[in-house]
Amino acid sequence: KQKFNNMKSSLFILFILGLNFGKIQAQNTITLENAIVLANQNNLNLKQSRLESTYSEALIKTHKDIPKAGINTELGQYNSSYFDTKIAFNQTLALPIVYKAQKNVLVEDFRAKQINETAQKYDLDKAITTVFNDFYYLKSKEKLVLKTDDFYAQLLNNATLRFEKGETNLLEKTLISSQKATISQENKQIQQAISLKMMELQYLLNSTTVFIPSLENFDLKLNPSAFENHPEMWVLLQEKNVAAAQTNLEKTKLLPELNFGYNNLSMRGLGVGDKFFKSYNRFQSVQLGVNVFLNTKNQKQKIEVAKLNENIIESNVQLTKSKLENRYKLLAAKYQNEVENIVYFEKEGLLAAKIIFETAQKQFLSGEINSSDFESFFRQAIDIENNYLEAKKNLNETILAINYL
Repeated sequence: KQKFNNMKSSLFILFILGLNFGKIQAQNTITLENAIVLANQNNLNLKQSRLESTYSEALIKTHKDIPKAGINTELGQYNSSYFDTKIAFNQTLALPIVYKAQKNVLVEDFRAKQINETAQKYDLDKAITTVFNDFYYLKSKEKLVLKTDDFYAQLLNNATLRFEKGETNLLEKTLISSQKATISQENKQIQQAISLKMMELQYLLNSTTVFIPSLENFDLKLNPSAFENHPEMWVLLQEKNVAAAQTNLEKTKLLPELNFGYNNLSMRGLGVGDKFFKSYNRFQSVQLGVNVFLNTKNQKQKIEVAKLNENIIESNVQLTKSKLENRYKLLAAKYQNEVENIVYFEKEGLLAAKIIFETAQKQFLSGEINSSDFESFFRQAIDIENNYLEAKKNLNETILAINYL
């Protein structure tokens, strides 16, 4: 039963994917710059961050958290044997500095949400650039595999003709055929990887259109200011500001609160000057007072805890800064080594590969070497080109790691 349920789940997933791809209308190419712009407009995570920023901004207007007013009435013989009525109103207010401190906390929290949104854009840009770089590598690899496949197709055709004429045995033909089949399988795997990268890009762009990354003029450049502008540091520094504002708020809560009261009552009976006061004769009074802590120990403890939180965040800032600095130094050294490696391939390695292949091809066609030797020389040339692709991939990944440290 469990296997049947798993099978149903798998079929359901495939069915949903089929529906999604059924909705795809066209495949269009897109540049890296346009992909980043489109993602910033459509990406669901970014939309969520914008909503959180909007919510946080709206909260700023609620900083004056004024308690509910109290309205009380008193009826009965509280003054004499006559029935009297009394209405009382009271309100507690904090000092203006407290409301200002509450506003500062909300403002700093809003700024933190904005910085988080920027950090999410940063991560999204990195994800899209990584997809483009992976796509560039896969398409370069595809060209090399197709070149190899063409070589083995010609070699196999030649071996088949020679086998039919009795000039070679079945083993040579079978070995070449096996090599070609291996290359074809590698090409299938590359095609699958390319399709997955396109699906990943489609998800990041939140689009129903399958976009093909445009690799025209695609060339990753090192951003020398990436370390100074790292969003992780922005986030932590803003956390410091939020924590400092919270500490200040806790300090202001030690200040007294103001109490205001108003009473309106009747006092039926004989009063001053032997005057008889009736129910419609009203007497008024105003109350003014303050609320203070009889014991400030608890609030002072909250202030100490808030200060401790500031110290923790400051420690985290220094730790993160040190981590980023060390990582940057290691990546910078790695970048220099990989640039030197690329320079070697572009000045010497690729030229050597070309000479090896062209010379071996001439010797094979002239009968100086056999097909086995020709294949061996071809593999050496292809290995050089493949090593260049791997070196280029490593360099681009290092550039990405530095630019998005």
